[in-house]
Amino acid sequence: MKLLIWNLQLEAPPKFIQTHALYWQIAKGEYCIVGLKRQSVEAPGLAGITWDERDQAELQLLWDSEADEPLAHELLREAKTLSGSSPRSALLILATALEIGVKSYIMRVAPQTTGLIDTMPSPPIYKLFKDYLPSLHDRVGKEVPYWTKLKGLFTSCQKLFKDRNDLIHGRPTSVESTKLAAYIDTASDLLYILDVLGGHVWAQGNVRPETRKELGWPGPRHPRVRVSMLSHDL
Repeated sequence: MKLLIWNLQLEAPPKFIQTHALYWQIAKGEYCIVGLKRQSVEAPGLAGITWDERDQAELQLLWDSEADEPLAHELLREAKTLSGSSPRSALLILATALEIGVKSYIMRVAPQTTGLIDTMPSPPIYKLFKDYLPSLHDRVGKEVPYWTKLKGLFTSCQKLFKDRNDLIHGRPTSVESTKLAAYIDTASDLLYILDVLGGHVWAQGNVRPETRKELGWPGPRHPRVRVSMLSHDL
């Protein structure tokens, strides 16, 4: 199940949680969720489970390689789940997901760094993405020419960790829904880009359209629609 969630970007944990919500509408337009604070939320609709021969082949490759959904993706999904009810917890988990994701990738590409990564304080995570990974790729003969096109993601990553540091040091920190949603998008894109670099070409389709366009990557075989909802207290 974890392989399906990771590969098809399903918005669900391994054991699917049933949720119930009551929606209301006065006139044609936006639906409101009863009982929640007024907020506008836009997110990808559920992908659902679609299946064809190519999906079967990709999953078979994952299965044969004894792969499992990376912990960073599990944490990313937990952050998404908590984003509406516990935004500060979601922010902390999101930062942890990125830290685990990039460090795990570095240790896979350069196993000799495992002890160093495990025992020594690391530089800021955005610097690992922005500066260290390109130099690492050069050293192992795996140059990534499009890395400079990811500057916007690195800047967003830097802001995420600034907010995380402010939060854990007790400084006033705003974690409004729009900013948190942008951080979730950033983390998702960076983690799936690491998957692509790790050989999982299918992960290109799980990157946001604007990032794919910047990188010249093809769209997903199973497109998702974006759903916009407005919630309001009654």
